[in-house]
Amino acid sequence: MSDREHPEHLEGFPPVRVHRSVLRVVLPYLGFAVLWIVLSDRVVDMFFSGAADQARIQTFKGLAFVGFTTVLLYGLVHRLLTQVEQASHRQRIEQSRRLRALELLNTVANSSTDAIFAKDLQGRYLLFNRAAAEASGKSVSEVLGHDDRVLFPPEQAKLVMENDRRAMVLGKIIAFEETLSTANGTVVYASTKGPLRDGSGQVVGLFGIARDITEARAREMELRKLSLAVEQSPESVIITDLEGCIEYANQAFFTHSGMTRDEVVGCPAMALGSEDTPRETYDALWAALARGECWAGEFVNRRKDGSPYTVFARVAPILQANGQVTHYLSIQEDITEKKKTEAELERYRQSLEELVSSRTTELTVAIGQAEAASRAKSAFLANMSHEIRTPMNAILGLTHLLQTDAPAPRQVEWLDKIEQAARHLMSIINDILDLSKVEAGRMVLEHTRFSLQGVLEHVRALVVAQATDKGIELDFSAGDVPDGLIGDPTRISQVLLNYVSNAVKFTERGRVAVRVKVVEAQGETVLLRFEVEDTGIGIPVEKHGELFRAFEQGDVSTTRRYGGTGLGLAINRRLAGLMGGEVGLNSTPGRGSLFWFTARLERASGVAVGAAPPQADACELLKRTRAGARLLVVEDNPVSREVASALLRAAGLDAATAGNGAEAVTLCASEPFELILMDIEMPVMDGLTAARAIRQAGRNRQTPVVAMTAGVFEEHRKACEAAGMDDFVPKPVDPAVLYDTLLRWLPHAPAEGSPVVQVSSLPDVAMAVDEHDWRRCAASMRDLLSASNMRANQLLGEQAALFRACMGRYYAVFARQVGDFRYPEALATLDEVLGNTPTPVSSLSDRGGGGGDLS
Repeated sequence: MSDREHPEHLEGFPPVRVHRSVLRVVLPYLGFAVLWIVLSDRVVDMFFSGAADQARIQTFKGLAFVGFTTVLLYGLVHRLLTQVEQASHRQRIEQSRRLRALELLNTVANSSTDAIFAKDLQGRYLLFNRAAAEASGKSVSEVLGHDDRVLFPPEQAKLVMENDRRAMVLGKIIAFEETLSTANGTVVYASTKGPLRDGSGQVVGLFGIARDITEARAREMELRKLSLAVEQSPESVIITDLEGCIEYANQAFFTHSGMTRDEVVGCPAMALGSEDTPRETYDALWAALARGECWAGEFVNRRKDGSPYTVFARVAPILQANGQVTHYLSIQEDITEKKKTEAELERYRQSLEELVSSRTTELTVAIGQAEAASRAKSAFLANMSHEIRTPMNAILGLTHLLQTDAPAPRQVEWLDKIEQAARHLMSIINDILDLSKVEAGRMVLEHTRFSLQGVLEHVRALVVAQATDKGIELDFSAGDVPDGLIGDPTRISQVLLNYVSNAVKFTERGRVAVRVKVVEAQGETVLLRFEVEDTGIGIPVEKHGELFRAFEQGDVSTTRRYGGTGLGLAINRRLAGLMGGEVGLNSTPGRGSLFWFTARLERASGVAVGAAPPQADACELLKRTRAGARLLVVEDNPVSREVASALLRAAGLDAATAGNGAEAVTLCASEPFELILMDIEMPVMDGLTAARAIRQAGRNRQTPVVAMTAGVFEEHRKACEAAGMDDFVPKPVDPAVLYDTLLRWLPHAPAEGSPVVQVSSLPDVAMAVDEHDWRRCAASMRDLLSASNMRANQLLGEQAALFRACMGRYYAVFARQVGDFRYPEALATLDEVLGNTPTPVSSLSDRGGGGGDLS
């Protein structure tokens, strides 16, 4: 019977065992048959000779053989079948046991959180438990029968299969660490793999178990980093038990102490110290540790060679998860060199303090000397300004008076030259003072609304006569630059005028063009570039860098031919810097020059573009509207006093005089005046003291006081305002400026027959005001200010006395706002005085003051 034909009840038995069982039946039968045939024939031949007998005996022999063999075969087959049945029963029991074992193994595999798998020799999966399926993101059916390439990227699959082959080739269990991409991301597995053998011991595949150790590996890396950090720390790290015996010390400790690990471990930490450490230090340490607290302090330890070294130690208890203290941690910094450095620094500090004290004393003296020098310089400049401006005031004043006194034609020419020379001298003085103020940081820029077109027209008006005389064409253009700006119009005019004046002076023919452009715009801030281009003589390139330095010019011949001090461009550079800009030029000799400066300004709404209206002759207006007004001139210089009085009389005004402040106070106590012109620097009593005294009591405490002084610094103006003065006229006095100022402050005489309102500044002094004039002027002024019309300046100049009478002390602020073209602010001031009522009388009365009571 072949292996394919053996019966089902023999299934599971090896073929060799089956053959052996068959031979046990066949061989006895074969031996009996042979013996029977051989022996039975001989017995028959021996005992039976007849043929009949032999025939019968042969038949009997055959029947006996058949019967005997049948019994024999029955016994043998019965025995064989019994054995087979027993073997089959045992086999079924074994298979049942194995099946239960396999079911138990499958349950265990699927219950495990580790990935459990088995593969054949080709790497195809035979077993793939639930944990493996969950980690891979694939079902078991998708994996069984396939190799690792269905689970991992090619490089990872190649690595896993190579590890599998290694375990099968070596025939032993091997542990691997494999980093694989799974459904949960990249995972580190600790894989244990071994050969899978059959019953005969042949390797038929591979089994394996893989455990996710990603978190454990991360914790291990953290612990490793911590261990490396502790071991490589530059500070000594020591761990002791609760008795203070050292269990661990890092390399830094051995380096600092010079000892080895064997010499230190198990040794009490205190044994490493020295007698230089006070006993109180150890007591404080153990007391803190007993309370469960950290301790910090210094120890003086000894190295192996006996040399001392100082450490700053921080000692803390180490707590287990249950809060129990099991060890102490000490982190020690070797501060020996630091202590030496501190001692050295302390010595240096003491020496430095002595040096600083000495230098401070020297610096204090130097600062005092510098401040004294600065004060002396300021006093010198102020004194020189006063001493120069006072005679210049007489020169210009007398020149003006002579010019108005019908001089002969030749005398007119001489007087004009005197005036030009005097004004040229004043421009030099002003340049020197401006430069000094900028260098001393005393130049304060205004921050006010103004009209750019107004500034350009002002500059044009100042140079147009000179340009016309030389036949030079003037071209002013602002392009699309906004007209309403906020900044310092005075300083912009000054810089621009310096450029334009130079351009006209150095240009014999052709044109001078003034252009304004927007360089940069950021929100409400604009950076403007002002350019002045001429067709004049030009400047060599090598001289460009020198022009903006003080007292520098193109060359000496230019100085002799054209004159000048070389201060104008230096002042321009400093003023442009104060306005957030810079200066520069482009020039070619013989073809002309282009000078420019930039200034950072702000946009302003409500300021309209418009040219200043032509002003009527202020002197004539005074004669028509303020004739006979009584003024007081307070001036210590006889010539200046005479000039001022003559200028007032030329305008139809009556002037009393006082030689100093004390005389002025006496006169004001007994006689009312409509305006007081007050010098500042005078003997006996200065003008500031006199103004304060006049404001305190007397008949003229509400009378306008206008300072008339050679003081040019901002603090002089502020001092005048603080003393109660209303306005400021600089010396030398320009008659036009003086007359304009008088127009603003002197009361306007009413027309005959007009209704009046009595404005009383004092109980015994009354001033008649034409109510119709006030209503008309106030309404006109509001309209002009609302439209930002520059005719507001003309109206204020013509009706200054009326506005002053009705606005009282508000008038000074209002007049300054209008004069500076700050029309929105001026409108707000006017509305504040009017109180939004049709009549100023009630508004001023309700405010309880200002210009006095109105009735």
